[in-house]
Amino acid sequence: MPPLLELGLNCEQYQALPYSGGVMEQPAGLMTKIRKVMNIYHAFKIWTAQGQKPGEVAKWKKEIPELPELNFDNSPQKSYEEIKDLNPSIYRNLFSNSAVVKEIFPILFPEKLTLKYLKDYFHSQESKIYQNLYKSLSDIINDLIYLP
Repeated sequence: MPPLLELGLNCEQYQALPYSGGVMEQPAGLMTKIRKVMNIYHAFKIWTAQGQKPGEVAKWKKEIPELPELNFDNSPQKSYEEIKDLNPSIYRNLFSNSAVVKEIFPILFPEKLTLKYLKDYFHSQESKIYQNLYKSLSDIINDLIYLP
């Protein structure tokens, strides 16, 4: 089970936040990520409970209207433009997290198009950190195996 889903299910079951303190004291972005994962989880449960009927996806959009587009490769150039200027430390943390790379990247980047734009961008930068990111992302693109 993906760790973020497990965290969300635990929060839901125990009606508690992941960390001590209030909502605003949780790590940046964590509550949004948990909400998105839980939206997908609950939508899947509804679909399964209703017999996995064709056409039921349209009901998901009514029941969970804020469900984001998860495929960044639908508009790779636009996705690239939106994420290319993130802090390099964010990329370093993402690329070094094998669970994110193996479990999340195939969902977000199913055709690797956005990743290739990003790789080219890193390669065009002269600083050492971007060259290291270029190498890391090149390895990820080459090693990433997507199951059908």
